[in-house]
Amino acid sequence: MTPGIGSSYRADAVARLKAEYEAKEQPPAGSHLFTKRGSVILIKPIAAALAALCIAAPAAAGFTAHGSVTQLQFAVTDLAPDDGLDAFYTLGFGSSSYFALGSESLQFDGPVFLPEKTFETPGAMLLSGPSQLMASVTQSDSTGIRLHTYAHTSTFLTLAPNSSFTFSGVVSADMSCVVPCAGGFAIARAALRTVVPDSGNSDRTVAAYAAAGSAPAEARTFSLTYENHSSRPVELTISMSADAYASGALPVPEPTTYALLAAGLGVVGFVARRRGRHKDRASASATASAS
Repeated sequence: MTPGIGSSYRADAVARLKAEYEAKEQPPAGSHLFTKRGSVILIKPIAAALAALCIAAPAAAGFTAHGSVTQLQFAVTDLAPDDGLDAFYTLGFGSSSYFALGSESLQFDGPVFLPEKTFETPGAMLLSGPSQLMASVTQSDSTGIRLHTYAHTSTFLTLAPNSSFTFSGVVSADMSCVVPCAGGFAIARAALRTVVPDSGNSDRTVAAYAAAGSAPAEARTFSLTYENHSSRPVELTISMSADAYASGALPVPEPTTYALLAAGLGVVGFVARRRGRHKDRASASATASAS
């Protein structure tokens, strides 16, 4: 065998052995990493598990926010029983609007005050009827979710001379979270006003308020009265609103999550360093054989 042919054959053999070694060392398309002894470490499962740990919350966040005006009653009293005139009131056209985050706002105008309506979207509900107005949001797993509902209704009222009108009911609001919410509140309001303000008897308003983490619930019984001692009819307005909003907190990893992440990254780094050393040894061996 001539020296030139022997050198070429030896170089080809070394190159072939090096290629076979590197092929064994190379993992199939990002799925496995082989060590020298042939044990297998799954890279994708480790990465997926670490990612899941990083974004996982310790517990599912849940919230409920509720605002309502209920047990509504209207009453009229005769302030001058001997004048020969009856005490009475008449309701005008009503106007109601309903809003839910992510849906179209709805508006209803008509002769009926507080029409019976129910509107539902995922996690939210609005309800109105002859004796109530209510807005609520509820979500059992509210991580990163934001919900908002709002309902408002109003009507004109004409009160006869020497008549007293009383508008009564209960305003209530409550806000609760399974774990601390990013934010939230519930509000319920009721008001009795004169269209043309007069001295000291023009506005009666009551409200209940609840907020996440500070004021979890409030309920107030109210009775709003306007007395018309004049000889002319008086125009009044009745208005009510219910509002509920809540936002779920984003997940916060626990300390153990960071520990597991660090441990997983350490394992991956250790295996990568071993692969690097194996390649260096193979390269040195191939160089020595070639020389």
